[in-house]
Amino acid sequence: NERICKESVYRHGNTSRPATTMCKIASELSEDDIAALSEHYEDLSFVGVKQDFDSILVKKGVAIHKRHCEKCHSEGGSIADDDAGLLAGQWTPYLRLAIENLLAEKRPMADKMSVKMKLLDDEDFEALLSFYASKAQ
Repeated sequence: NERICKESVYRHGNTSRPATTMCKIASELSEDDIAALSEHYEDLSFVGVKQDFDSILVKKGVAIHKRHCEKCHSEGGSIADDDAGLLAGQWTPYLRLAIENLLAEKRPMADKMSVKMKLLDDEDFEALLSFYASKAQ
């Protein structure tokens, strides 16, 4: 398993349930369950999360994305079929965690991505996050 299995922090719905990890949930699925879930999600269209972002940082984020990310995350990170990961409209806490895990080399592609990510400072990351959050509007 290449995914990190952190205990849930950002939860929706009934928060009285105990925290869990996706690895624990997935380990309890049968092969038929996995196939049915795959079919279900394959038919859904991605809908970006409408969320707050810093409009002042968006312009800087556009430039950073074009310079450092566009080669693999085409059209502002909005194309799922480019096989590099959908960034536009993703939930900001998820992207923040993904970046932290890349920098700590705890995610797939970390060997490639951490080199690029280490070129950016904290304000650059915030600008990128604001740019990607703005893409869901």
